[in-house]
Amino acid sequence: MRLTTRDLFVAITFAAVIAWCASKVGYASPEFWLSAAVAFMLAAAFVRWTAAERRQTAAISVALPFIGFFTLCIGAIATLVAAVFLVVAAIMLAFRPPSSFSARVRIAMLCVSVTFIYAYIYGNSNVRRILAARQAFPFQSVEDRLSYEVPRATANTPPLSDASILSTLNGDEQEYESNGWRAHQLRLIHSVKYEQFMRAAGFGPVRMIRPRTETLVRVPLRDIGFDDAEFTDDEFTPNWRAGGRGLATGAVQSAHEVSRRDFLDAEGFGYVQTPRTAVAGFVEHAFHQNPLAGDKLLSKWRLQRLELVSLLKFETPRVYVLDHLPRMDQLNSNDIPTRASDEFESDSLAKLQANADVIVSHDGNEYRMLGSLRAAKQCLDCHNVQRGELLGAFSYRLTLADEKSEEAPLAVSDTQP
Repeated sequence: MRLTTRDLFVAITFAAVIAWCASKVGYASPEFWLSAAVAFMLAAAFVRWTAAERRQTAAISVALPFIGFFTLCIGAIATLVAAVFLVVAAIMLAFRPPSSFSARVRIAMLCVSVTFIYAYIYGNSNVRRILAARQAFPFQSVEDRLSYEVPRATANTPPLSDASILSTLNGDEQEYESNGWRAHQLRLIHSVKYEQFMRAAGFGPVRMIRPRTETLVRVPLRDIGFDDAEFTDDEFTPNWRAGGRGLATGAVQSAHEVSRRDFLDAEGFGYVQTPRTAVAGFVEHAFHQNPLAGDKLLSKWRLQRLELVSLLKFETPRVYVLDHLPRMDQLNSNDIPTRASDEFESDSLAKLQANADVIVSHDGNEYRMLGSLRAAKQCLDCHNVQRGELLGAFSYRLTLADEKSEEAPLAVSDTQP
């Protein structure tokens, strides 16, 4: 066999292509070299079965797919695509005079080169998507905004003893763990192992759901008025579990459950790599819907005010005064006006500290309600508090529109006459 300059050039080019592809996943990757070895064997089979003296070119159309099928176990998409290309080339040679040995080798090299380039360009496109997502959701520190909590780290908080409150807290924590899809996607984005996996030319990256930046973007926060009872079903709502979940039903206390879940929505926690210092994709706590929006309670109740009572930022409890539902991105400013807690709020806070959950009082059709905001274990990644500690409370002013309603609006155990 006479080796021409063109053959030497083709061989060098082929080696350069394989080296370039190997550099994309690392030369130490055993999966790559196993995939390359199988592809070379398929190429050798192609050269052998398309030889002029054999006249059995059609056999390649059976042999190579059979071999390619068994390469699925090593997850090499490049190997299977190479098999398909070689089969197509063999069928084409069956309808024309067989080429020389060097020509068949060049065809085999071309098929293998094209498939490896395709496989790793495909992998690189996924990697570029991941790198873009990392830039969109970088790690950030929350130390500065929560620095006022440091002196409270050694505070002695009495352990929770109320069974119903513990049950609610446990339920919240389980739900946060089971529905943390957004945090899971953010963790993948920042995982080096996941990046290496996506660079591989295997079938794993093809089967996996790849993180998409557009599904992780912040829901645009808006000022929601106290009388804004329209349930907004927009393109962003599906990204927010609390914003699109079932709304308040039954007694008025259920409105606080909806408020708490919406305001403290776990999907906005993001991915916490290092507590307080490395948090990706965090979204400020805020309301995304009015707690009575789209609910049957709307026919009986009117929300006059809903205010956040701060217990960690000031020496004494202070209530933020806004003309709309609370948003932490606004409340972080020192320019937001506050007021001291009134008599009902002060008395009710003492009861919340003593293991109550919701306190309700009424005078005619005017109702006051104070609902607790307690720290689940997921909250401890950022807040310097103990599990179950009272982080704050929501203070409600509601009006009962239908005083003659036969349905009991309150639970007796939570009622303060």
